[in-house]
Amino acid sequence: MKPTITELQAEHAADPKKKFRHTALSSRVLAVLSVGPDGWRMYVDAVPGKDHDVEWHLVASQGQKQREAIARAILETHFYIEADAEYVL
Repeated sequence: MKPTITELQAEHAADPKKKFRHTALSSRVLAVLSVGPDGWRMYVDAVPGKDHDVEWHLVASQGQKQREAIARAILETHFYIEADAEYVL
């Protein structure tokens, strides 16, 4: 069974460091999932592709926020998480 956004929100409430998760869409494109008490958001941007564990911070702060339909598709196909909470516009 896939984890849900609601479960991630509970993890974030217990440990604020768990607000962000990232995944590579390609070697030079990252998607960053941001989960908070008000819902979730998805950011995508190009990166140098040298160290994703460092580069995701740039995407979280400067990446392009995705429309909900695109964000849901990325969430389900790359993060394997069920969207059971509101997407924040």
